[in-house]
Amino acid sequence: MKKLFLFVALFAATALSVVSCNKNGGDAGIEISGDSKLTPGEHKARMEEIAIDFIDSFNVDDVEELVYELYDLADYLEWGDFPDYYGEMMNNLARGAEELSIVELGSFVTRATEDFVIDINDPDLNPYAGHSYTFNEDWYEWTEGQANSNTIEFIWNHAKATLKWSGEKKMEFEYPDEDINYVVYVPKTITLTVTIDGVEHLVVTVNPNITSSNTMAPSTEVRLYGGYVIKVSGELNNKGVGHNASIEKNGKSLYSSVVAITVNDFNDVDNWLKECNSDDYYGYYAEIDPDFFKDNLKNGTVQINIMELTLHAKGDFRGVIEEIEKIDAIDDEKKFYKKLCDLVNDKVKAVALYNDTNERVADVVMQVASDDGWDGLKYYVEPILLFPDGSKYAFEDYFTEHAFGDLIDRIEEIVEELEDYDLI
Repeated sequence: MKKLFLFVALFAATALSVVSCNKNGGDAGIEISGDSKLTPGEHKARMEEIAIDFIDSFNVDDVEELVYELYDLADYLEWGDFPDYYGEMMNNLARGAEELSIVELGSFVTRATEDFVIDINDPDLNPYAGHSYTFNEDWYEWTEGQANSNTIEFIWNHAKATLKWSGEKKMEFEYPDEDINYVVYVPKTITLTVTIDGVEHLVVTVNPNITSSNTMAPSTEVRLYGGYVIKVSGELNNKGVGHNASIEKNGKSLYSSVVAITVNDFNDVDNWLKECNSDDYYGYYAEIDPDFFKDNLKNGTVQINIMELTLHAKGDFRGVIEEIEKIDAIDDEKKFYKKLCDLVNDKVKAVALYNDTNERVADVVMQVASDDGWDGLKYYVEPILLFPDGSKYAFEDYFTEHAFGDLIDRIEEIVEELEDYDLI
């Protein structure tokens, strides 16, 4: 059972971290109508305009009440006989609503999947099913009542949270090494609804879609007061992992991303998680086996759309790994990094473009850079923007405070708003 929990958690963490951290784009597999005629300076102005438009699409007033209530609920839960993760889930939701954070909302989904999917109707594992709990602010205590079956309710301040699930599917998981056969009931849908003074402020719908201990395609939809809709879905099987995410407001797309990574048999945790003996970890501990990824990682695609700007990349990771082993013996640091840049630029294609016209803004390529060290020059690899007219800029030289001053000012204004609301 613990392997299934770990499997779900690592799948969510892996997919989300790829989306959150990978900022490159690429032209393989995407249609490009031609090169934009704008100059690099004009591109700066348009990208700043897009970024400000994106930020201004989010109104702190829309989620102010919800964030306050969720943080209060997280605090109040500490006064009851509830698992610690209940409060942590509410904090994840509060931060997710406050920041429109797919990562924080993903953390909520991971906790819900780990702790509610497995035998959700077993009274020993979920003694709160069929009960409602009302918080008394004067006495700082919870009063227990009855709720519908397959439901848990929390009532506090002027708010109410209802967690319910439906469509249980019987599944069996065999673990021969542990000589255990688990029979569990996985719900098809888990829904959390938060209302404030009778008005719906949050609806989270989770579809675990676990078809076996090694195959799943979970999806989540989050609806927030103010017209926001956040969707996250993924798929993991014996061919690799895929992930999709999007944020809309009143039908307008603000953000979307697609990630697909091909890794043979990645869905079997035992293939890439190995146990090691250690006196410090009660006899054994688990760690990731890097050789598995070196031997089985093939290729990947990432695409991120922010309003009218798209970043797209597609890479032959298998080719990169094989070629790196060939150049690893080069002793000269500068020559090694030059070879590495040539290798990455050959195997990984990345591009930034405007998706309303499909015009190329710039290619994203790697180049060798250096800094003065105490014992001489130190070389490293850095990404640069290569524009159609041949001009190129390192990221830190292009996205400067001077060039994006209006954007920075707008971000500072939003931070001040959050501070005024005492939300940060």
